[in-house]
Amino acid sequence: MLAPAVLRAQFALSTVAAGGVETSVSSVYGYGQVATGNTKDVVFRVRNSGSSTLNVSSITATAPSGSASSFALLNPPSLPVGLSGATALDFTVRFTAAGIASYSATLTINSSTWILLGTAVGTATLSVATPCTGPDSSSNNPGNIAFPATGSCVFTLVNTTSQAFPISPITLTGAGFTGLPASYASGVTLGAGQSATFTLTASAGASSGTLVIGPKTYTLTPGSVSTANPPSLSVASPCVGPDSNNNVDFGNVTTSSTASCVFTLVNAAAQTVTVFPVSLTGTGFAGLPASYVNSGITLGAGQSISFTLSYTAASVAASGTLVLGTKTYTLSAAGVAAGITITVATPQTDGTVLETPLGSPGSYDFLQVATGDAKLVRLNLRSSTSVTVTTLCVSSPNGSCATDASPVFSVVNSSLAGSFAVTPGRVQPIQVQFQANTSGNYSGTLRINTQTVTLTAQAASGPTLTIGAPCTPASPVPSGPTSDGPIVFGRVQTGSSIVCQFSVTNPSSQPIAVSTPGAVAGVFKNIPATIPVSSSPVPFSVTFTPQSYTGTCTQSSQQYANYNYCQTLVIGSRSYLLIGAGTVAPLPKPVLTYDTTPIGSAQQHTLTITLPSASTVTTSGTLTMTFASTANSLGITDDTAIQFVASGKRTATFAVTTGSTAVTINGQPNLVFATGTTAGQITFALNAGVYGFASDPTTTLTLSPALISLTAANATQTLGFLHVNATGFDNTYGAGAMTFTFFDQSKAIIGTAINSDFTANFKQLYTGTNGGSSFTLGVVFPVTGDQTQVSAVDVVLKNSVGSVTRHLVFAPSL
Repeated sequence: MLAPAVLRAQFALSTVAAGGVETSVSSVYGYGQVATGNTKDVVFRVRNSGSSTLNVSSITATAPSGSASSFALLNPPSLPVGLSGATALDFTVRFTAAGIASYSATLTINSSTWILLGTAVGTATLSVATPCTGPDSSSNNPGNIAFPATGSCVFTLVNTTSQAFPISPITLTGAGFTGLPASYASGVTLGAGQSATFTLTASAGASSGTLVIGPKTYTLTPGSVSTANPPSLSVASPCVGPDSNNNVDFGNVTTSSTASCVFTLVNAAAQTVTVFPVSLTGTGFAGLPASYVNSGITLGAGQSISFTLSYTAASVAASGTLVLGTKTYTLSAAGVAAGITITVATPQTDGTVLETPLGSPGSYDFLQVATGDAKLVRLNLRSSTSVTVTTLCVSSPNGSCATDASPVFSVVNSSLAGSFAVTPGRVQPIQVQFQANTSGNYSGTLRINTQTVTLTAQAASGPTLTIGAPCTPASPVPSGPTSDGPIVFGRVQTGSSIVCQFSVTNPSSQPIAVSTPGAVAGVFKNIPATIPVSSSPVPFSVTFTPQSYTGTCTQSSQQYANYNYCQTLVIGSRSYLLIGAGTVAPLPKPVLTYDTTPIGSAQQHTLTITLPSASTVTTSGTLTMTFASTANSLGITDDTAIQFVASGKRTATFAVTTGSTAVTINGQPNLVFATGTTAGQITFALNAGVYGFASDPTTTLTLSPALISLTAANATQTLGFLHVNATGFDNTYGAGAMTFTFFDQSKAIIGTAINSDFTANFKQLYTGTNGGSSFTLGVVFPVTGDQTQVSAVDVVLKNSVGSVTRHLVFAPSL
């Protein structure tokens, strides 16, 4: 009476696009990504795949048990409808994107089923630039954006997710509000991390407006930004003022060059203040941001803002006017003539550059340089007028620019071949090099057009430095006059010390001087003042004793993160950079606890982090959750449902305060995470930045392979067929083998058990997806004879862990 089990569809299903184009649907249809709060409608067309007429008696879209329904039929057709081979029935299913997640439903037409999938992605965030304020997120006035009485504000939409999504509708209503681009009428699509900006303007007489961006509505309110109590103005050097008459003096400025001054506005009032109008007039004065002119300057209570104004000098005195709301300031300056200047630019250990004038007549001494080493000096050229440099060289002994066969002095700016311009207000650097292979005293003349700079240097045998443990040298150890990398003393707890061993070979005929220019007292200690003449290495030690942990160390353009002490060690003609960090005690290893154990798939659990002892610092860091799948027989490497529930992400921020053992996560005492439906390991890792942890803070949870879990199952009958339906998940991804044993009304077994293998069907469902192992199963058994005698069925589902049996009683629907 019972035939072998088959997965069959009584109907053929397709989607219908604009223009009536049909696309066949096999077993699964994906809606793709839809922005949260939006919907997507799909028109489906069902046809009778057979030759005889079939009645469509029911069409449903059902979410998995325990899940919210995100798929629904729009205006369902009146049923039943008879379909012959030449007719079709259209209906529409809407997907509503709620919270960011993946959703599924079972589309059932009579007893034929298809899986519907959809993903909800994030919506863009809106920010508004001054002078507007908002959006207001308070419960009594959500979405309010405050405008000045008149003026413009820049609005920015940002997609903070890793997925692209469209935003629609976008509309602007309200008399007096303008500026929304016409192209926005059809919506805006933002790629991952992308943003879109636009400017809205409130004109005189505007009352209230409404800005709709996708599912969000914002109320625009003009005239709600205060313009009372104008802020005070201060001006930094080289400018002077403002005085009692609101005068600001730029002073004497070299003709055709530019002087700049920083202006700072401070709002000392207890309420928000808007400065409007804002303007700058006067020949030679520039720098006022256009946004200030268009929209004014808005300052919150106690806030300040700085901007830079410049004056480019003419040949005579000049004046200008700066208007800031109700106050007008008079700007004055004088243009004076000046000649070309040359300065020596020396990088400092804090990242700044010290400039020293050469004077007139100019000269520069390279001092002592080890034979074979090359030493560079950077010279900065400035001019108050535009000057074209046609001669740039180190002259030969006869005074010409002919190139020597083996020059010891040379200009190494390859980009400055031929002529180049030195323009007012800009710095033109040049680099001059000295390198000699033989000991002795050397001199030369640097020619810049008609100007000359006398160069001198002494070449002598150089020292050789050997760096010992526990310090880490640069690789390779530098041999030139300036090291290519630092000598690292490491991270040392404040109050403790580390001692590194060094040795120097001095092959010269005189002792070598050792110095530490700009040294901080008591940090790098025990450095000798000289190295005696010796053909053997002369040992010495350097002790590093950090005093605190603040800031960073910068040498030239190289940033050494997390190191707050750097010191130049000069041995004869060669320089080396010593770096180290002073730290406090690391944080104790955190304790991660969960609301319940053991933890398995398809669950949500609460994570709490504490410290076993009180923290000695106030700090924050990152909590990262990663997942490694062990159910990889089908290439399953991830499960996107494994995430922090509130944010839909796998990263969070933790924080702890001095004297506390409690750790907050994203500002909360704990955080809920979802375990997905895939076997594997979830790893929680914490990074405390520069403070670190006393030991490895990583914790791993194991989601063990488990039996197939059925969340719902039922058995029904239709004329000539038995139907077995089930919904569940298999975190091993090994489902496929099933056994069906049928019973008659007296509970006796009918015939023999039917073994079926749906491994290929499950493989097709799972391959190429990392969305979890949830499935919906429908199996149909054709029946001949009196099917009313069939009362129940035992369904056995198997995977690598074992088998699960469900006893299902047939519900007749004949």
